[in-house]
Amino acid sequence: MAELTEKGKEELKQRREDMAKRREAFIERKENMAKRDDTIVVRAASLDIRRLAFSLNLGDIAINRLRTGMGIRYDMKDVADVIEKFDAKSKELVALISDACKKAGIDFKLPRWAKTAEESAEDEKATKVKA
Repeated sequence: MAELTEKGKEELKQRREDMAKRREAFIERKENMAKRDDTIVVRAASLDIRRLAFSLNLGDIAINRLRTGMGIRYDMKDVADVIEKFDAKSKELVALISDACKKAGIDFKLPRWAKTAEESAEDEKATKVKA
């Protein structure tokens, strides 16, 4: 194996230091974002969830912009259509996650926002019976 020259060793050392600085800056940005009131921290152990989290971030920006500009910059019907589609797809995703959890043996509780009116009424009745 060939030996590194002194210049090569210095370049390698400098590259490692630069990488460490970039990593530190990256972690600091993430920590600052996590402290914000409008931020939710998502643990992303798999590439699938990372891709989804990045997509959801852009979706959040777009939907927020549409909602705040509804009736001013954007047609109300168009915005309502996008929001309804987003809601429907969100519920489909929750159903898919529920199936994945069942297969993996993980307890999953359906979020309140994803429940139908009938499911919410049943839950309310069950809560009253327990009390």
